[in-house]
Amino acid sequence: MALTQILDVQATIRGMAGKGVYVEKGNLVMMTSDLEKIKGFLFNEGLVEKEVLREYVQKHGWESKLAAMESGHTPVDPRKIRCPVYVIGKENGFSTGMPTNQWLAEYYHARDIKIFKRMGHCFMKEKNWEVCDRIIEQWLLENINEKADADSKPDG
Repeated sequence: MALTQILDVQATIRGMAGKGVYVEKGNLVMMTSDLEKIKGFLFNEGLVEKEVLREYVQKHGWESKLAAMESGHTPVDPRKIRCPVYVIGKENGFSTGMPTNQWLAEYYHARDIKIFKRMGHCFMKEKNWEVCDRIIEQWLLENINEKADADSKPDG
């Protein structure tokens, strides 16, 4: 079964609407300008500066509701993936509370998974972004160099 069949897009949208994260206008949606709602939904408590929140909200505009619902739900055949996969995230999903990162790791046959207790959806904008940056960088150095070394060896 495809991961996109497991994830209920409508449940995700309902969860986001229920939390007041999106504003709807006809066939369009836009992220709310309520900084507290954005902070609670996309960032880990205490790890984001108010100025970062303001900037984040200012850069969002109206978009197609259909496009928003379909984003992230494009079917991918995991058998066609030819590189190591690393899943990094928090224990439960950001909009649904489901263990989506564990599902992603299983579905894509991830080589590794790193689960954080405290992490927001927009973790690269959080105060401790350098921690995640170092973890990702180290994984890439270890795994991409390994792949490059294997690809450069003549077939035996």
